[in-house]
Amino acid sequence: MSEIEAQVVLDRMQNIFDQLPAAVSQAHERIIGEKRVTNKANGLIVDWDFIQEQAPGDNKLVAESDERLTKKYGTLNSYTADRGFDSPDNTACL
Repeated sequence: MSEIEAQVVLDRMQNIFDQLPAAVSQAHERIIGEKRVTNKANGLIVDWDFIQEQAPGDNKLVAESDERLTKKYGTLNSYTADRGFDSPDNTACL
């Protein structure tokens, strides 16, 4: 790994570390305090799967989700997920 690549990894790790205090505070408010915490995102969960074993990476979950959704609702007009779901296989599937 080059020095530049190592710095990129360290910068990403620092970004996560910097977010931890806010995440802990938010979790405390939501879970222990049972309070609603405002956010900018609106959404509706239309598919989920309970995975008892080690979960695969997000990019491995789209095909099965697409199959379940199509079975329940018919042909999908759109599919939205975060960038963790992006992969060439998922692009081809959708």
